[in-house]
Amino acid sequence: MATPTIASLAPLLDRLFGEAEAASDATEAAVADLSDADRDRMMRSKTEYRDLYGRLKEAPLAVSRETGALLYTLAPASCRRFVTDT
Repeated sequence: MATPTIASLAPLLDRLFGEAEAASDATEAAVADLSDADRDRMMRSKTEYRDLYGRLKEAPLAVSRETGALLYTLAPASCRRFVTDT
């Protein structure tokens, strides 16, 4: 099986980043009733972060393009490891 290149990933990343940008209003609405202090507290809490991310469960998780490319590069190696470990 041929491994896709990062160049072949560019259209997918463009689409995903476009969808994430389009969803930014919905993301903001999900936490609109929280103050900045409440959001910060929830993110740092060992239990309350679940409530925050529960609100954001339908929102895209923001990563940079560089991080997206890195994750794409690392994913096949991770999958191969799990397949060969069994």
